[in-house]
Amino acid sequence: MNLKLKKLTIATAAAVAMGTAGQAQSADVLFPYVVVSESVTTIINVINTGEADELHYRLWYKNGPNATDNLAACEEYDVMLPSSPKDIQTIDIGARLDQVKGVMFNDPSVNNNWMASTNSYALADGATLPLRGYVVIDNQTIADPQEEDQTAAALAGEAFVFEYQSGAAWGYRAGNGWSTPDEAADFRMPMNGVAFNEGTNAGFGNRAMSVLPFNEATTRLFVTPLVDDMRSGNNTFGGAPALVRTTMGEFGQTAMYDRDENPISGNRWQYVRCVGAFDVQDMLTELSANRLVDGGWGWLNSEARVGSVASNSASSHGMSVIKLEFNDGTSSFAGASAGVFNNAFLLRSRGFPGEPLGVR
Repeated sequence: MNLKLKKLTIATAAAVAMGTAGQAQSADVLFPYVVVSESVTTIINVINTGEADELHYRLWYKNGPNATDNLAACEEYDVMLPSSPKDIQTIDIGARLDQVKGVMFNDPSVNNNWMASTNSYALADGATLPLRGYVVIDNQTIADPQEEDQTAAALAGEAFVFEYQSGAAWGYRAGNGWSTPDEAADFRMPMNGVAFNEGTNAGFGNRAMSVLPFNEATTRLFVTPLVDDMRSGNNTFGGAPALVRTTMGEFGQTAMYDRDENPISGNRWQYVRCVGAFDVQDMLTELSANRLVDGGWGWLNSEARVGSVASNSASSHGMSVIKLEFNDGTSSFAGASAGVFNNAFLLRSRGFPGEPLGVR
């Protein structure tokens, strides 16, 4: 594949420069959403600011027919890979860009002799596509599993989701979690950088969210439940299936407001286990979506649940929510030719007006 990667190099370098400032201090880093398909791959930057000479990579994923099943459980793949103090590894996890072992940008393999490893950094290489999942990395060593490098900001990272056939891309900064020798990697606190929920035990999150016109853009949400140990997977919490359900507005009440401030009711829950994606229209009834074709705004609500869709109860695990706005290049944008655009960011809960965080 003959790709022109100079622009990608600049974009990734900019993401690194912006994303590392002021990050939390931790020895675990979480990429809450990664995807690989025939036209899309996820590039992750892994920054080792500590002293570890190897890192433990875990990919929890669903793929093939299960990739688009929001209620399917995830499976694990994990591997120990070389690193070095102050190293950066830029990795195409899907091996879609013809890089050696997924490692990008002429990494010389000197201080970090990654070429000597028999394993690939392209964690999803060989998987049936499409694939969705999350990646969590820690610096626990094989020599002494109870010892971890707890120095300041021992790991950091950014993700770059790249549709390489069109050049469209979006990204986010990875989160840092609590790390202990018994392998607890907890990312539920908002200070960890990826949580939408309002605190470790809040179990819910909400915020006012704008929505672009449905005929000009797609607004899609990527949701990942956050449990108390993401290294061990997020399929369950407290022995029961861990779910996140999300809707626009309070269920059974106003879903959204149109652009003339009219309240429109008619909403539906969308449930996710492990990782999942859905569009704003999926959270609305058909007739309500028809009345909101020009978009508007509403309160986005996510709740942690355990059990099944038919029978579930409230829980204290959290969630990560990424909002993506994109088009296919054929629609106009407010009457002008828009080309192709992607706009994405991690959502953070802020509570209802007049209420402190954690009160609902």
